[in-house]
Amino acid sequence: KHKGKRGRGAMGKVPVFGLLKRSDKVYTVVIANARADTLLPIIRHKATPDSIVYTDSLSSYNALDVSEFKHYRINHSQRFVDGQNHINGIENFWYQAKRH
Repeated sequence: KHKGKRGRGAMGKVPVFGLLKRSDKVYTVVIANARADTLLPIIRHKATPDSIVYTDSLSSYNALDVSEFKHYRINHSQRFVDGQNHINGIENFWYQAKRH
């Protein structure tokens, strides 16, 4: 495997970060990289302190564990839903966005 190549291949793609609020509003932004120091300021700008934040298990989200947010991870390899907690909404958004 080549470093940086994930899934169907990241080469030549523009990285985009997205947040789905419970109001079903999606916020997306083009990002330079998916490091914690890039993502955390975006999350802080769009979510209020003490918000519950559900993420996948990307290591960049580790910083949320010691932040002002309540952070829960959903591990894709185990399941997409943990009771009422899930990330299906944002996953569906990305699926639809890639189709069009």
